[in-house]
Amino acid sequence: MNHIAEKFGPARTEWWVVRDKAFFARAEGDPIKAEAAFQEALRVWETHLRKRPEDPEAATLVAVFDAGLGHNEEAISRMQKVVELHPLSANAVDGPEWVKCQALVYAWCGEHNRALEQLATLENLPAGPSLGDLKFSPKWDDLRGDARFEKIVAAVAAPLKIE
Repeated sequence: MNHIAEKFGPARTEWWVVRDKAFFARAEGDPIKAEAAFQEALRVWETHLRKRPEDPEAATLVAVFDAGLGHNEEAISRMQKVVELHPLSANAVDGPEWVKCQALVYAWCGEHNRALEQLATLENLPAGPSLGDLKFSPKWDDLRGDARFEKIVAAVAAPLKIE
């Protein structure tokens, strides 16, 4: 048994494995493989969400998987609820993560303007998206080439101004 399974148990490990398989399948560009991986991830995480409906991480991942499957209305609605219940103004540590995930959901649902608006709100926050994530992760490929996205990447690359 690996160290992750020892710490969290096999079920907890499966949650992350199915998530990563879905992300990798999407990045590979194989729609059949991606759909199967997102369906499996959605099944696993929806089961967890039913047990813990207040868990923003599970709700966020279900929204992302819905977006990956083209369930745009469900994905956007679920992600909006997470951000409303856990606003950036109330949590400087986790709040940026939920906004970043909302931007990802918007991007995958074809709502690029909304995605870029959300990312722009995070560009100067210490807990905002990392340069490596924005610059290299294939999950942001839908926004690459847009000058507004490149401007956000450049802002994240710049040193933070501490006043």
